[in-house]
Amino acid sequence: MDEIFLPKARFPIERFNERSECPKGSVKSILSNAGIKLKEKKEEKKD
Repeated sequence: MDEIFLPKARFPIERFNERSECPKGSVKSILSNAGIKLKEKKEEKKD
């Protein structure tokens, strides 16, 4: 799972979705959710 967050993926996202049997776009949603969580954590640190 960590390979998803690498700047240069060894395999296209589509192939990963096929291998993991996940619908296309799921990786993007996970990354976006992770980004939102990171933003929330940063805001909490500021407070």
